[in-house]
Amino acid sequence: MKALQRKIIYLIMIITVLLCTWKDIATANPLEYYLEKSFLNNPFLKSLKHTANESEDLYRRESIFPRNPQVSFSYSNVPVSEWPALDAHPMSGMSIGIAQYIATPWEDHYRKMTMYQMYLSRKEKYSEAKNLLAFQVQSAYHNLLYMYTREDILTENKKILKSVLRIAESLVAVNKMSGSHLLTLRAGLDDIENKILRIQGAEAKARSVMEKLAGVPLDWSDIRNDAARWIPEEPEEIAAERFTPESHPVYRSIAAMYRSREADLKHEKAALTPGVTIGADYRIRKEIPGRDEGEDFISLMASIPVPLFYPIKDRHSIAAKEHSFLAVKEMLRSVKVDLQSRWNGERANNNKLREAFINYRSAVLPGYYAAYRGQVGALASGTIGLIDVLDTYRMYLNASLAHAKLYRDFTISSLRLRYLLHEYPGNSAMDTDKETHHEQR
Repeated sequence: MKALQRKIIYLIMIITVLLCTWKDIATANPLEYYLEKSFLNNPFLKSLKHTANESEDLYRRESIFPRNPQVSFSYSNVPVSEWPALDAHPMSGMSIGIAQYIATPWEDHYRKMTMYQMYLSRKEKYSEAKNLLAFQVQSAYHNLLYMYTREDILTENKKILKSVLRIAESLVAVNKMSGSHLLTLRAGLDDIENKILRIQGAEAKARSVMEKLAGVPLDWSDIRNDAARWIPEEPEEIAAERFTPESHPVYRSIAAMYRSREADLKHEKAALTPGVTIGADYRIRKEIPGRDEGEDFISLMASIPVPLFYPIKDRHSIAAKEHSFLAVKEMLRSVKVDLQSRWNGERANNNKLREAFINYRSAVLPGYYAAYRGQVGALASGTIGLIDVLDTYRMYLNASLAHAKLYRDFTISSLRLRYLLHEYPGNSAMDTDKETHHEQR
């Protein structure tokens, strides 16, 4: 019987060491590998990059000459009776001409500005897609670490429960414990095994989600090390207290589209003032003996279209452009309100999650641990049974699972705030703002 008591004491010591191990956890490792793979290989991100490059090329093709020059050649004014001779009549000759349409400066300016702002809009869409991808990869990563942490906690619980089960079988054999308690322990062990199986299935699914985001298979060999040191003693706090919606790439993309529609409206109005077509013609003539020396002629010309037949069409075209411009203006206002409200709500949620995490770390877990230690002290006196101690230990482990979930929720909330701030590893929102303002100039 004394040997059995020693086994119980040894088991309690093992449980205590494991509990202390769960309390000593540090911060997780960086995400550069997963982010780098995703930024390089995500198909949707690469597609938006090509779209932005396409828009840049469309902008750069614009110039003050929106139309190609026209070259003409004529063999004219030859009498039918003398065909094909050119020396029978003074009006006969060959002509070579060239003409070029030149747009007005304001029409040219707004045409190029329309394409340039559209290029900036698509470039910001690419920036937003990268920002969102960073949030998705980091969220999936921390969710996977949470699953690994749950599995590790349950695995340790399973080991301890097996040890307790062996001791309980010995106690039942000498009529020191009820057989119903033994059945409860076995059912609890089966339940833990089922939970571990479900978690392992969820882990495989979570890994496939990350590989879908990355666009390529990923190396998972080191992620267990990150999971073992995932939860920090003190959660990181978002430093920024103020949020500027205008700095977010979604807003900047719509703002560039707004400026593009505005320039398109002004371009439609500028098109009412027609451009000029200028040209030159060189006429080659042959000498007619006794009548004409056959001197060559040069002709210069300029022409402008007369907007005679399209006043109603132009009026409706301008009205359509104006409605398009106003629609994007309202969209821009909606995006600003949406971003600001999301920041306000997530900021308040993040603060409460952080307070709850700190309270869990400083009060809830120590409270369960103290209750467990108190029952361990009473175990030797015989006033409390092994099953009661095990139940208290399970309460602590369940609290540890809830603690891990709370940290997961807090971390993803912080990532949402960083998404709104356009911050992720390897990116500086301030540098992005400077680059955008420089391009707009």
